[in-house]
Amino acid sequence: MDSFGKRLVNARHSKGLTQKKLAEIMDITATRLNYWEKDKREPDVEMIRKLATVLKVDPNFLLGTNFWTEDMYEDYDNAKSESEKLKILNKYGVPHNLKNEYAKYSDRQNSKDKEADQLILNELESSLIITIRKLNETGLARLFDYTNYLLSVKENIEVNNRQMEIAEELALSAEPKLTVEDEKELEMIRQEMLAEKRGRTSSASISAKDA
Repeated sequence: MDSFGKRLVNARHSKGLTQKKLAEIMDITATRLNYWEKDKREPDVEMIRKLATVLKVDPNFLLGTNFWTEDMYEDYDNAKSESEKLKILNKYGVPHNLKNEYAKYSDRQNSKDKEADQLILNELESSLIITIRKLNETGLARLFDYTNYLLSVKENIEVNNRQMEIAEELALSAEPKLTVEDEKELEMIRQEMLAEKRGRTSSASISAKDA
């Protein structure tokens, strides 16, 4: 059933506003706005006018009492996509003969909004992805095994010493591995340093004997 709360939610979604953001713009609490959207209470006339202005819709749309003109129907028929049609319905209001289409378009838009919300990564998830990209093949294999282990545990897990060791091993495995050429070069440097040290030792011995 169409209601003031549902029309308000759809108008807010069309403007890309969160409940918190709209409440801030309206200078009201999020709880009060939530009551309106849940049809637990209704705003007064002044608030309806303010909502209509902020959301750029006809006040009659929010009230559900508007009637369309021929120009409005023409705009709707010329809309090239469902999102455009939904914007027009939110702007002018929903006439009785378009209520089914409005419900269909609104449901699809709400589903898209939910999918978009699920794709938004929080700070921890973003940090985790960056860390994973640094892992070498061994680290990725260990991470995969450890992830499967975590998913197999149904209850909350307390981190124990072994899990901490695994985490440290994963961190170490993220460090870049030396190539064969790098190891050879390091070995040459070690040998040169040893030779230089032996040379200094021999020179010191000779000087001592001469003295």
